[in-house]
Amino acid sequence: MSSISEIYTDQPQRRFQRDRVMLQLPNDFLRLDSDLREPERHINLDQEAALALQHQYTNYNGFTDNIKGKLVITVVEAKLVKNYGVTRMDPYVRLRLGHQIYETRTCYNGAKNPRWNRIFHCSLPNGVDTIHIELYDECAFTMDEKIAWAEYKIPSQIFTGETVEHWIPLDGKQGESREGTICLILSFAPISRLIGQQPRIAYVNYNQQPQMVIPVNQQIVQQQQQPVQVTITEEEVDQIQEMFPNVDREVIRSILEDQNGNKERTINALILVNSD
Repeated sequence: MSSISEIYTDQPQRRFQRDRVMLQLPNDFLRLDSDLREPERHINLDQEAALALQHQYTNYNGFTDNIKGKLVITVVEAKLVKNYGVTRMDPYVRLRLGHQIYETRTCYNGAKNPRWNRIFHCSLPNGVDTIHIELYDECAFTMDEKIAWAEYKIPSQIFTGETVEHWIPLDGKQGESREGTICLILSFAPISRLIGQQPRIAYVNYNQQPQMVIPVNQQIVQQQQQPVQVTITEEEVDQIQEMFPNVDREVIRSILEDQNGNKERTINALILVNSD
């Protein structure tokens, strides 16, 4: 009698062959519906943001009649008299200009000497002459604490083309104008500089084609879009490098060229880059 192993060995081996089936799976296989809609949702959000900006800044004439011009606000730093944090204080700034609200990033562990160097490009409505300033301490487990505030009247000098730097006293728990100071830099560009004077109609003939009616303000915008070549001198580079000795000269020259030779905007850009 053969052993069990021999019995199993002597039995013929059975091979089972399975047919291979090729299935072409769709690209969205195992992908959630939310993932499928994500690109479309982003596109819709971008379109909504673009329409909101267009509605805020433009109408068929180029700019809304209620906008006086563009106000550039740089929130530089603050010097506070007290640290209200339990272990540390993480301040940020909130600005209100009319119905518009702007916030800086949080200066983590900024304590009494936070620095932001944040630039805001704001549309200034007619009749708005005050910037409302609020400083908050960002809290992890409770509501952010309001630690200081101020109302700053926009200086009239900026409307004549000047750039103004001002340390503004802050109110708070310590009393009126006793909470410290905050540094803002302001400049202004009127509507006339951005899009020209009041719109009027010009008739333009291209290659003997029928006349086309084009608003003058659109012609001005097209002209402004053309880059203007500005010559940067070595003396201008030297003046800015004295303020930023650790920055390479070619970097300064490049930023000057990008800013069309405007030293104030170049300095603000270098401050922002060095802070990051």
